[in-house]
Amino acid sequence: MLRRRDHWTVRVQVPRDLRPLIRRREVWRSTLTGDLKEAKLRAAMLRGHIGSLFTHLRKHGPRMSREQIDALTEQYLSARIEEIEERIAVCVPESDEGGRDAWADDLQEEIEDLELALQEGDYRKVQEDARRMLPQGSDSAVAILCRRLLEVRLEVAWLELKGLQGKPLHTSARLATRPAATPKKPTGPLLSKVCADYVETTSTAQQWTEGTKATNETAAAMLVSFLGDKPVSDITKADMTAAYLKLPRFPSNATKKYPGLSPIEALDAADAAKDEDRLHPRTCNIRLQCWKAIFRHAVGTDLIDKSPADHLKAFAEEGSAHSSRDAFTDDQLRAFFGLLRSKQETQPQYVGIPLAMLYAGLRLEEACALRGADIRQEQGVWVFDVNADAGHLKTKNAERLVPIHSAVLPYFLKARDSVEPEANLWGLERGARDRFGHEVSKTLNRRLKKAIPNKPDELVAYSLRHTFATRLKYADVQDHTISELMGHAVEALSVGRYGKKLEVGHLREAVEKLALPVL
Repeated sequence: MLRRRDHWTVRVQVPRDLRPLIRRREVWRSTLTGDLKEAKLRAAMLRGHIGSLFTHLRKHGPRMSREQIDALTEQYLSARIEEIEERIAVCVPESDEGGRDAWADDLQEEIEDLELALQEGDYRKVQEDARRMLPQGSDSAVAILCRRLLEVRLEVAWLELKGLQGKPLHTSARLATRPAATPKKPTGPLLSKVCADYVETTSTAQQWTEGTKATNETAAAMLVSFLGDKPVSDITKADMTAAYLKLPRFPSNATKKYPGLSPIEALDAADAAKDEDRLHPRTCNIRLQCWKAIFRHAVGTDLIDKSPADHLKAFAEEGSAHSSRDAFTDDQLRAFFGLLRSKQETQPQYVGIPLAMLYAGLRLEEACALRGADIRQEQGVWVFDVNADAGHLKTKNAERLVPIHSAVLPYFLKARDSVEPEANLWGLERGARDRFGHEVSKTLNRRLKKAIPNKPDELVAYSLRHTFATRLKYADVQDHTISELMGHAVEALSVGRYGKKLEVGHLREAVEKLALPVL
């Protein structure tokens, strides 16, 4: 890599046998970052894409036309991060809270596995891909490529997790290659046909749910209505800019408000009625991502040379993914626990489990699975020992020690002394899918609705765990400490049971900063 101005730039040599096809001796691309570590990861991603391109060209290049080679080059050089953007933009709004948490937990588990593979030099996950990219490569060259591919997968997983948490994705720019001579544009199929092909092929390949397919069909119909059903090759950047400017003006719930009207007619009707209820920026971005994907599909199938939508930027959204989850206020906590304590004598689990979620950030299933033996001392500190012996854990990082807050320690010590060490702390039995918490979750949410009749939809039993994290942030506890307490993957920390760098005493200091009303 070379330093150019404020950014690192990567250079890839084109193999001699492919230079007549690619018509270049080397390929240059800016990583768009001045951070060397970040630049190395992006460079590894680039080399992986280009390596795949070279292999494909060796196999099919002699039989491909100039236009096909150019289209394939563009396809391979498109950053994988665009795929993450599309997946997050389309799937997140359709996912409920539990689905997003499961998605995040799956990513955290994948991050752990990749970190462990890098740590142990286990290349089985990527060895087949590396051999395909370097069919004639030496063992050492393949091993180097394997490690780079693991690093690329790890970086992509972290980016997807950050995107899921509402953080911006750092998208690299496309490689600036020497433009080929622009061939004469064919008339090509109509936009409606391209949209239908995109939805049909992609929904099959990615196994979309019915909801995801319907969302993309709606976005495609809006695009056709805004642009007119003309040949896809006739659509220009100016056309797409005009459609882009219409998006935030489009009325929400248009099919209900303006039944029977096309999208462009509904827009005109909303303007005439001075309807102020327009699409949320998040919904606009879902539509925009679908539009971009349609034109990428057209490029990949050689219908057009370049997408007319690439220059369009995402609409700014206020807040983050976390803002869509409500944390409890003090008054809400008092109302909820006031109702729960009214039945404490006969149903102690409906007090103890919420307390463990609120004061220790335990997941509901983790709190439900606690045994007497899981409340113990570690280095003189009373802790919850969250482990797989007690019950199902979502990720490897979920296996952890969480200090028990002094405000609730007497309650949990009393509960511990009332059961056998290996017995469930609440007398619960495993139910569906070998879990403890299914019925507990439903009951807690019913009681929450009863305690707070006008509560927002985003306030659910799981919000107790979210409140734990939110209150610690208010107390200026560092993010990596909160992640450690909640059982999330912590970047740059070692993997393994209790293998974190943070001492139990440090964790106790963080937990004791939790400020909550007397419950």
